[in-house]
Amino acid sequence: MWFELPIPLRTEYEWITKEEKDPILRIITSQIAGEETVNSIEFKDQYLGLEAGIIDSQNNIVIGPNPVENKLNILGVNGLYSFSLLSMNGKVVIGKVNITNKSIDLSNIKKGTYLIVLLTTKGMSVQKIIKN
Repeated sequence: MWFELPIPLRTEYEWITKEEKDPILRIITSQIAGEETVNSIEFKDQYLGLEAGIIDSQNNIVIGPNPVENKLNILGVNGLYSFSLLSMNGKVVIGKVNITNKSIDLSNIKKGTYLIVLLTTKGMSVQKIIKN
């Protein structure tokens, strides 16, 4: 007896700046049985020289301090939001949904570079952070 398996839904997110022709960030996900999984993350590494925080001008979200020691502050988010902290190889290190806290405890996370993906009512924001 053969069963037809559902074809995973594939979604590709790309972020392009005004100065670049190619995307500076591309995240490819697949969705099976209601669960979205990150398959790959590609980014063009650009040091922005930001020490105080990163501002997502499209959504008016401020994430900082960056680099972060223990607490990462999230400003400009009203109401519930969800986040995922991804290692540079795409593994979800921390993920929480429907939270209202304006800070995220990163004290138990190893030093390194991560991507934080925030989902708000205004949309999605992806930022690179450094954990010291």
